Amino acid sequence: MNEPLTSWPALDDTRSFAASTAGARGARPTADEEAELLIHMTRRAVTTLDASAVVEVGSYCGKSTIVLARAAKTVAAAVRVYAIDPHQGHVGAEDTVAGVQSMRPTFERFQHNLAA
Repeated sequence: MNEPLTSWPALDDTRSFAASTAGARGARPTADEEAELLIHMTRRAVTTLDASAVVEVGSYCGKSTIVLARAAKTVAAAVRVYAIDPHQGHVGAEDTVAGVQSMRPTFERFQHNLAA
């Protein structure tokens, strides 16, 4: 678990995904540091806690969902990832500077990205 994470296929997927969504309203590229943290914490949860599932709340278009799934599968092939999001087009949080943005529903885009 001590190998550098910056060369992981999950990070390449994240970079590619970030580039493809860079022009989308409300999309922000997932930083390498954020992806590395997701990878580290997912692997730690699966190995240390013997978790059989990872739950993501707020999946938007699926960038971090992909990272979570790839990281989980590297340590336990049977781990399932559940992404919870209404995909109604309300993105953000009221207690942030950007607030909540309204856009088109994101479920089709989410499905497309996971299938890619």
